[in-house]
Amino acid sequence: MVRIHGIKSLDRDIMTLITYHFLSRKEVLMPIVNITLLPGRSPEKKEELIKNVTNSIADTLQIPKDRVHIVLYEVPKENIGSGGIPLSKKD
Repeated sequence: MVRIHGIKSLDRDIMTLITYHFLSRKEVLMPIVNITLLPGRSPEKKEELIKNVTNSIADTLQIPKDRVHIVLYEVPKENIGSGGIPLSKKD
């Protein structure tokens, strides 16, 4: 596992692939959007989120969609706190 923003979320193979993809290009691939959310959404909902965020950014910045990169981080409730209390204890 690789620690991202203090959270174990991506395994080393995925992170290596992402890093290689970004660094192997001559131009910098931007923008990169990081979205942190609680686990439990279906793959279809994640795909819809990626598509909608990509479309919105590409339209707003007037750039090709393939320049927009979205990374989803799923964080368990026990790893997120609000007001000094983990979300897992607020249910």
